[in-house]
Amino acid sequence: MNTVTLQVDDNKDYELLLQLLSRLKVKVVTSTKNSSLLERQKLLSIIKKGGSGKSISDPIKWQKELRKDRPLR
Repeated sequence: MNTVTLQVDDNKDYELLLQLLSRLKVKVVTSTKNSSLLERQKLLSIIKKGGSGKSISDPIKWQKELRKDRPLR
């Protein structure tokens, strides 16, 4: 038995690949690493758009205002 890991960026290509693998009776196991990779890509996109937290001039004050439900140390 051989194991192969693939990364497919295009959803249409991914669906086509799944159809082919199904036809060939290849066992497909999805990986949570792909979800993690997608999540990292989304977060990097946010950072690139300026959402890295640099827009908050006083992070401590901002956090205290945000979390009034319990005191911060």
